[in-house]
Amino acid sequence: MIRSARTALLLAVLAAVLASCSGSDEAEETGPGPDVVQAKSVLNTSEHPEYGSIIVDGEGMTVYLFTSDGLDTTFCIEGCLSTWAPLAAPGGVGGGLREDLLGRFERETGGQVTYNGHQLYNFAGDGIPGEAFGQGFGRTWFVVSPEGEQIIAGVDPMTTTK
Repeated sequence: MIRSARTALLLAVLAAVLASCSGSDEAEETGPGPDVVQAKSVLNTSEHPEYGSIIVDGEGMTVYLFTSDGLDTTFCIEGCLSTWAPLAAPGGVGGGLREDLLGRFERETGGQVTYNGHQLYNFAGDGIPGEAFGQGFGRTWFVVSPEGEQIIAGVDPMTTTK
């Protein structure tokens, strides 16, 4: 029963994100706010049972990249930010990660951590370390490998979700 209620909640969150992540080449957020995750920006690696070695934040939460983002552009704006919170800069790296791949993207709300050129986010649907419920969402949100690439494991190419 708990699992089906959690699944229903997750599906409702995912539906809201699809509606809100339509994209723009200008970040329209105004002023600093809770959208940017603070104090979790040290990146580490963790072994996930399904996806292998992935990047996590300083609290062990899975981080994601959004394939619609560009090097100088973000497409996660407005309502998208309530589900996909940018990982706040400055960042740092732990074992297994390369300092030279760490970077920063400037948003109106502040700096966002990048790794290998990808802006990094946390997913609101992940409640505890080890969860990766955002993996493959809309075929545009993916967990990140220690090399800074998207991991496509567990994603059905014929659907918009896993």
